Amino acid sequence: MPNPPEATRVFWHMNRVVALHKVRLHRQTAPLGVFAGQMPLLLFVQNNPGCTQRDIADALSVSTPSVATSIKRMQKAGLLEKLADASDMRCNKISLTARAEQVIRDGQQIFEEVSARMFEGITPEELALLAGVLARMEDNLGGEEFRGKDFLAILNAAMPPPPPGDCVPRHGPGPAAGRAAPCASQTETFTKEVERP
Repeated sequence: MPNPPEATRVFWHMNRVVALHKVRLHRQTAPLGVFAGQMPLLLFVQNNPGCTQRDIADALSVSTPSVATSIKRMQKAGLLEKLADASDMRCNKISLTARAEQVIRDGQQIFEEVSARMFEGITPEELALLAGVLARMEDNLGGEEFRGKDFLAILNAAMPPPPPGDCVPRHGPGPAAGRAAPCASQTETFTKEVERP
């Protein structure tokens, strides 16, 4: 059965809402010297002090070299610090600077403000209805395969498999364990997000 015109309008509006939300976040976080795409990395380090580049790469489903480049830039910006592990000098532990802690607080405040603007004039009842409809749409598309999986795990599944020998196999815990490291388009997307000039 073909989609009714209303379904096409819903899909169109959903895409525009996501794009506009991203635009607002990028514009309002720019004065902080950090961009919205860097926030997931900073938040992961905040929640996992002393993590390694590999930990970050596995959690964000991107390649370790891409994370290494991003960390280097964020070190120069005064957001991250690298300290050698006392038990293994070849391993560096990543931590936030005091400036990064403040940036995260300011960034979370901006996120709240952008979200408040997005939901302005919408009643709690309308939000509950919308959440229920979106949950059903998600279940229709995801089914058992994706039920309970987070955004990054779903996004990683959407990436085409890399050419043989083109990427480094992943190891260690997490949803990306045993899978090839994301390459090409996924790594490029991450790099653009966290290093946008």
